[in-house]
Amino acid sequence: MNILYISPMIIDRDNLDGVARKLLYQCEALGSYSENDKIYLASFVKKDVYRVTGPDYDKTLPFEYKNSRQLNLFQIYPKLSEICRELKINAVYFRVFALSWVTDKLFKQLKKMGIKIIIEIPTYPFWKEKWMDVLDKVKTGKIVTAFSRTVSNITYWIFAHRIKKYVHKIVTFSDIKRLWGVDVIGIANGYAFKLPKEEKQLKDSNECLNLIMVASVRDNHGADRVINGLNEYYSNGNSRKVVFHIVGDGDAIPNLKALAANNKNVSDKVVFHGFRAGEELENLYKTGDIGVSAIAFHRLGVTYCSPLKSKEYFAKGIPVVGTVSEKDIINSESGKFYFAIPSDDSYVDIKAVCEFYDNLRSNNYTNKDITATAAKNFDWKSIMLPIYKEMLIDSIDR
Repeated sequence: MNILYISPMIIDRDNLDGVARKLLYQCEALGSYSENDKIYLASFVKKDVYRVTGPDYDKTLPFEYKNSRQLNLFQIYPKLSEICRELKINAVYFRVFALSWVTDKLFKQLKKMGIKIIIEIPTYPFWKEKWMDVLDKVKTGKIVTAFSRTVSNITYWIFAHRIKKYVHKIVTFSDIKRLWGVDVIGIANGYAFKLPKEEKQLKDSNECLNLIMVASVRDNHGADRVINGLNEYYSNGNSRKVVFHIVGDGDAIPNLKALAANNKNVSDKVVFHGFRAGEELENLYKTGDIGVSAIAFHRLGVTYCSPLKSKEYFAKGIPVVGTVSEKDIINSESGKFYFAIPSDDSYVDIKAVCEFYDNLRSNNYTNKDITATAAKNFDWKSIMLPIYKEMLIDSIDR
């Protein structure tokens, strides 16, 4: 079977971010089930280069617009049906961020060719977030941008209700069963787990506890809940030192810095590291004792989520603070390494987090225990298998 993974993302193998790694892991998983399968990847490799690569194949697709990825895709997508014919593709896995007349035309062409289409909607449900973004642009006087995104949202909605004519299944990281007239395959975010080289015990209860959040920090990450929780923790006279490390840039950083500075109890207990990558980031992960996941998705109206970051923390061998919305973890064996807090704006109970961590230590769990347990539940090869099986059903030998 020949499979084409289509992505509108930049996958720069010389400078991979977390999402790009995830896409490569998904491709690797799809290619692991049979030695007879061929997996091809269509994506930007740089801002101005879109390429289709695979076994003995490498083709760059030209486009004219250097400053608009969306306009570029309008030129690129029509060419992909020709690529599919050339490569004798049986199934397409399409990571979708926008739907329009261009994707509609591509789906129609692929359907006529007998190609099975499975699309991934990585951030569903998203309508509240999209319209909040438009409102923010209006409030800041960016009227042209607000109008453009309004048109984009309406276009998405119109063409979303047409895909049932062409799409076989939709993949989401949610618990919904059907979307836009199409059956849904609900999956969890996964990771390519490798056991830590060195086995380490968790810290003694007398030592400083380092919380770490690695993200492009936005309001839905909920870092303010941790900062406010730290302020409450120290105001109540708790003596154990707890430090919150925020690693990454993002729209929420200025407000978070102001929040920390205005609370004298925590002004020196919240450390903003900015964007870090490579060895610098790995060293910060080694410092971290507990990872803080995205803990404010409720602000976007999301009641079920599966953040990639939680699995990344497990891969580093550290337990996680997240919300009750991450049911995939809570209902798995990894739930014992996960401290679930309410999906609301309440402050994080830092004293309870410390007790959670100390309880794990008292049970002699190590970093390898945390990673190995997560690998059993959230390895990409296990997660992508139901999708691969759907591709096999009634697959046409091309």
